[in-house]
Amino acid sequence: MATIQIEVPDEIVPRALDAICKVYGYQATLEGGSPNPETRAAFAKRQLANWVKNAIKTVEAARAGDEAKAAKAAEIDGIAIT
Repeated sequence: MATIQIEVPDEIVPRALDAICKVYGYQATLEGGSPNPETRAAFAKRQLANWVKNAIKTVEAARAGDEAKAAKAAEIDGIAIT
């Protein structure tokens, strides 16, 4: 399996974690008052992995849609109507 690695300067890591946790809605305390067992770093890593997956889904779904449209258009264009 390949690795995608992002290097962030040490002094920026807290800011990056804060930003990712804020944007994606990390909750330090869960409903019911129990502490979140997922660390902020694990949450951020999971969100970045989800971002990659969603980008792939978006692009591949659009490509599949374009291919399906082209195939359907070719099928319809091939119908002889006189």
